[in-house]
Order: sequence, then C-alpha cells, then structure tokens
Amino acid sequence: MSPIDYFESRHLKPSSWRNEYTQEKHAEMVTYKVEALTQTQSRAQSELGNGASSAEFVVGPEQVDEFQIVSKALGTRSRWQKRLGALPQLKSIIGQRIASTRQVAETIATLKQQLAEKDAEHARRIDETQRQIAEKEAENQRRLEETQRQLNEQNRMFQTLIAKVGIEIPLPLRSEL
Repeated sequence: MSPIDYFESRHLKPSSWRNEYTQEKHAEMVTYKVEALTQTQSRAQSELGNGASSAEFVVGPEQVDEFQIVSKALGTRSRWQKRLGALPQLKSIIGQRIASTRQVAETIATLKQQLAEKDAEHARRIDETQRQIAEKEAENQRRLEETQRQLNEQNRMFQTLIAKVGIEIPLPLRSEL
C-alpha cells in the first residue's frame, strides 16, 4: 500500500467525520503526485523523441517517490516517517490527554457535588418557607377565631343592654354581617 493510500485509509474513512485539514492535505498529496507523474511522462517522451537510449528507457520511467510527496504535504515535523508510516503517539501527549481527562472528570465530580449541595439547600429553604407559611396560617386562623369570639361577646353584651333599656332594634340577618 502506498503512503498516500495509507494516509487516505487512515484519515479519510467514508463512514467517519472528515477533518478539513486532513482533506486539504490529501488533496495536496494527490495534486503533487499528478504533477510528478506528468513531469515524469513528459521527460520520458522528450527522451524518446531525442532517440536517447538510456537505462531509464530500457527499464521504464522512474517511479514517483510518494514518501517525498507525503513529507512535502505534511511537512517534516509530522509524525510520518519514510517507510515506517505513522509513528505511535508520544507518551507525553497521551499523558497530557490522560491528565486532562482526569481533570475534566474531577471538575464534573466537583460540579455534581456542588449541584447536590445547592439542591439540598434549596430543598431546605423550601421546607423552611412552607413551615413559616403554615405557622402564619395557624396564627391568622387563631387571630380570626379570637376576633370572632370577641365580636360574639360584644354582640351578646349589646343585646343584653338593648334588652335592659327596652329598645327594640331589629337584628340584621347573618348574611348582612
């Protein structure tokens, strides 16, 4: 498998997400390869036209070095090595990734704990508010009953006084109170 084909099979899978950078680099590789093949063919035709009998004419046109094409497209600092393909990842990169993943997991755990604490505090406040509302309602009910008792007492006293004085005042209907 040629290096360009290997790059395509590794990084441009039809069933997976495609990175623009990777697509651009693959397109560059293909363009460089086409240019190199075109140059090789034009050189071969010009030599045939000159009637030159060289070893190249007998053996065939020189092959395009795809490793150089890949190095030209990806650059010399890539993890690509001639005749070795992609090198394994550096341990320092993997270590950073693991540390980063661990840090994210710790952050998530901390945020979950803070959320649970906030939920508990919110539930406590709701319970406290409901208790205060119940106490206020009970107090209001007690005051209402006390006021009603006082009104009834005053009404009896008023009726007694009216009876003693002898004035007849029609009592209002209960619905008018």
